[in-house]
Amino acid sequence: MFLSYAQEDEVLLRQLETHLALLKRQGLISTWYNRLVAPGTNRAEEIDEQLEQASVILLLISADFLASDYCYQIEMKRALERHEANQAYVIPIIIRPSDWKTTSFAHLTVLPDTGKPLTEWRNRDSACANIVAGIRRVIEDLSLLPASTSQSVDTSPTTDSPEQAHEEASQPLNASVDPLQSPADVPPREPQAQSGIVTWLKLLIVGVTILLVGAAILGGIWLMQQNSASSLPKARQTLNQFCMDLKEGEYSDAYRLLNSYWHAIYSTVDQFKQEWVNLDITDCIVGEFQQVNKDIYTGVITLPRATNKTPARELVTIGDKDDGIWKVSDWRTAS
Repeated sequence: MFLSYAQEDEVLLRQLETHLALLKRQGLISTWYNRLVAPGTNRAEEIDEQLEQASVILLLISADFLASDYCYQIEMKRALERHEANQAYVIPIIIRPSDWKTTSFAHLTVLPDTGKPLTEWRNRDSACANIVAGIRRVIEDLSLLPASTSQSVDTSPTTDSPEQAHEEASQPLNASVDPLQSPADVPPREPQAQSGIVTWLKLLIVGVTILLVGAAILGGIWLMQQNSASSLPKARQTLNQFCMDLKEGEYSDAYRLLNSYWHAIYSTVDQFKQEWVNLDITDCIVGEFQQVNKDIYTGVITLPRATNKTPARELVTIGDKDDGIWKVSDWRTAS
């Protein structure tokens, strides 16, 4: 998988690559981008070679990408040529706002599937998860998985000539059907004739399935209620501890309570400390708390300063379903 991006968007590239890690672990993809060019290698030749070999090409679209002559006129142009020739599948990823709807790739289906830029999502992890889910659909629907996982191996003898075998192996990638689009227009298959007993068994299976699903839903509702009751104190405790660390000057402890999004902005504790010292904050007061959904809570805090008072801030805390750890995700001016 080839990732084409502008250097100004490297932080967002790294964040997306983290979410692609599971696909790598499962052996479904390997990724390549220009930072992986080895020292001493002809950079242009290596990029061209990787671009020609890729089955899936991601275009990380932003204003800087569209302004880059190399990204737009060389990498994107060649990627679209291979897409039109059914040699590769191109997926534009909208990471920052730009005038992309007037470009030559505007007819392609983009990710996230809403077309909303990654940076405008309230939770960037959710945006990246949406993107990865779309990429997984492409890999599965275009039969790009390894033979051992995507299809059975035919061990029967064949009488094809070497010329026929070579012709079949060189067939272009079938991208006539877009896996990112709805299959509503695909005609349904003709139902096969079924005996009465088969029909009865299917109805029985459907009935049992409905009962099991109903029981699972009721159990899930009960668990959500229990989790919500226990998560609110954890979320409040996270913000209380964050405020306490700021007031006491324990910037290292406060920094550890931030999630990966903030760590991308403040790559070191010293940068984070300098930001808060510049604000000249004299106190940090946690006020009203509100549950957004089962995984997200917002707390309104007030940050008085030495000379005047800033508006109230809303700090968003996000809970990790696996280990129950809550992190400070983002903040904004309260409405």
